[in-house]
Amino acid sequence: MHYLDAFRVPFQSPKWVQNILLMAVCILIPVVGQIVLMGYMFVVIEALHEGRKRPYPDLDFGRFVPYLTRGAWPFLVNLVVTLPFALVFMILYLVALFAVMGTSANSQGPNPLAMMSVVFGFVMVAMIFSCLIGLVLAPMMLRAGLAQDFKAGFSVEFVKDFLGRVWKETILAQLFLLATGLCLILVGYALCCVGLYPAAALLTFAQYHLWYQLYELYLQRGGTPIPLKPNAEAP
Repeated sequence: MHYLDAFRVPFQSPKWVQNILLMAVCILIPVVGQIVLMGYMFVVIEALHEGRKRPYPDLDFGRFVPYLTRGAWPFLVNLVVTLPFALVFMILYLVALFAVMGTSANSQGPNPLAMMSVVFGFVMVAMIFSCLIGLVLAPMMLRAGLAQDFKAGFSVEFVKDFLGRVWKETILAQLFLLATGLCLILVGYALCCVGLYPAAALLTFAQYHLWYQLYELYLQRGGTPIPLKPNAEAP
């Protein structure tokens, strides 16, 4: 695994400024923009895997609909997996918060220290759960995005085989993204929030490039290739 390459590769294209800015625009567009960006990133992964385009295909809004179509499947897989956990977590968080407010309330209001402890505790739990869910989501979304099929993302055999071969690298990749992501977000805020969206775009590219590296490593270790759609558009 070449972790730093995940941040170097985006700058290797002559149109890297345009790519980052267009990705930032996608992040700004609710839901649809996220799906388009996801579709583009799987075009990048597939092109790198097949060696069709180096360093990577540029983002072209003229292919908005193909990106949207391709990104729909991994987006739905992500939604189906994460939404139930998010709802349960939110309910538990509200219950705990109201419980603390009720038990610690006095004439001067709720105990701020108790409330901060609940918030901090749930933030830590959320980070741990995000890492655990991300561990499973990586192979699921890879398979759905490359095969361009919703059902393909729920192949238990593939998820088990993938994690059985590259689980350590997948965890390290998540920790690497977590650490670098915090730094990028701080830099984005330091630039009066103007750099926040380009930073998020760069972090998104890094995440998918690490997934590409994990998939290549998985194949090198004897993993089963994901069947690519034969009529997929070449970038």
